[in-house]
Amino acid sequence: MDGDKKPDDAVTSAINAIKNVDPLLDRWKVNGALLGTSVAFFFAMLGVSRQQIDPFLSTAIFAFAIASCILASAFTLAGYRVKSDAPDRHILAIASGAWALVEVIGQAAAIIGMACVIGHPSFIALKSALITTIIIIVFVVPLIMFLIILSFHREDMKKKKQIAEGRSRR
Repeated sequence: MDGDKKPDDAVTSAINAIKNVDPLLDRWKVNGALLGTSVAFFFAMLGVSRQQIDPFLSTAIFAFAIASCILASAFTLAGYRVKSDAPDRHILAIASGAWALVEVIGQAAAIIGMACVIGHPSFIALKSALITTIIIIVFVVPLIMFLIILSFHREDMKKKKQIAEGRSRR
């Protein structure tokens, strides 16, 4: 049955699939910022001699090289997400989810590169940055999540109270 399709049908189908995505700027901004950081690092490395490159900078160069390739692609593709009424939304959603995982790899590579740049002049600075990150992840993120859940719970209780008051008035 697919052999019966005209080439125009395939092109129309592809164009319709492209039209059925919405802009999603947050990922675009994050990927652009990390890509800019990677490019700025490479410009900074232009003035460094090979004798000055230690294991931290070598790892940073490697990580930023990986991040630059992935984030350059992600920067152009991340501005879209699948519309809920798209005819091929299941396939597009799977592709979008798979690409989001690739983006995370690029973002992680950029973060590893930044950590290595911090560790180059001072290992103590790297340790304190890692400790601060761990403290934020362990304490601050759960606290924020708890507060968000609490606010949703309060809104839900208000709605239930309003519904109950509306029924009692009848």
